[in-house]
Amino acid sequence: MYDISLSKGSLNYEESITEALNNLFTTKKGSIPHNRAFGTNIEKYLFEVNSNLASRLITKDIQYTFSKFLHPLQPKEVSVQIIEDGGVKTLETSITVVINNKDKTLKLKNQYKRG
Repeated sequence: MYDISLSKGSLNYEESITEALNNLFTTKKGSIPHNRAFGTNIEKYLFEVNSNLASRLITKDIQYTFSKFLHPLQPKEVSVQIIEDGGVKTLETSITVVINNKDKTLKLKNQYKRG
């Protein structure tokens, strides 16, 4: 499981989760020598398949990442949007999770370049 400082008294609880998600989502699966399962295949999906299929694959990858590394925090809803601008693709992700018994929607925006 991924270690996030998720103490209930944390002033930046949502920020901690968002930062952890950004770290997971921008780490290529297989790039951590002693933990090859850590990370996602988001960048691969963005550049190797069409956008509609990529959206579905990325959503499944995010759900798997939660189950593997963020088990206590399961997403209620995952929405992804891919925006293309030349060789740069922006992934806008909206994830609804339960934090302190309330639904919270976390928004992430990451840019990827082929390469």
